[in-house]
Amino acid sequence: MTFMTVKTLRALVCGAGLALGLVACGSDKSALELTEITKRLGQRAMNDKAAVAASQQAVLQVSRADVDAAGVPILRVRIEGTGAMSTLAEVDRQGAYSTYMTGDGIGLLFRGGVLVGTRGLGDDLMGLSSPGLAAAIKAGESTRAYRYLDGDEKLATVEMSCLVTSSAHGPITILDRSYGVRQVKEWCQGEALDGKKLAFENFYWVESGSGRVRQSRQFISEKFGRAEIEVLSPR
Repeated sequence: MTFMTVKTLRALVCGAGLALGLVACGSDKSALELTEITKRLGQRAMNDKAAVAASQQAVLQVSRADVDAAGVPILRVRIEGTGAMSTLAEVDRQGAYSTYMTGDGIGLLFRGGVLVGTRGLGDDLMGLSSPGLAAAIKAGESTRAYRYLDGDEKLATVEMSCLVTSSAHGPITILDRSYGVRQVKEWCQGEALDGKKLAFENFYWVESGSGRVRQSRQFISEKFGRAEIEVLSPR
């Protein structure tokens, strides 16, 4: 397993994603190497089937002290399609856009808590066009355009029509900290790249007051299903 510096990881993400408008890439905020974070948090590749069981055990043992010691925002993610789990560290933030990566170079790209791209998984989500979560909640519906590479390595779009609801929800607990939240549900349907019907549900647990997405289940692709995401850092 090769560990890379924050600068190297950001360069890989920018090279793959800037042309699609996924992230804005600025200068390094720190010379901190992800290898130090990932050693502490028991990092494993999220799509390495041989490491799935070990990664689950290691990631579930991550403590509040581990997260606080990391010094950067940390996510815990499980990929439904493989069962693999990993922690990811934030390596870049530009406005509403943030980039999180594993020590193995797998990246998740977010806009305001909404997953808008992946890198390094294979069959990646290359981009997502959608209104912001707040706008979708207000409208009660949204249109989402998911972009993938087809067999000819060209961008292909899957358009989904979604109904959006928001409801009261009891507090959730993440690493011994409780958060008051509302649950936002997106029920989406459309056609997959092969023309077959596609439907899925996204869920967001949005913190009262701050509006921050504390926990979510968000669709990546047919192969990987959804990413189950927890924000481990309190801020």
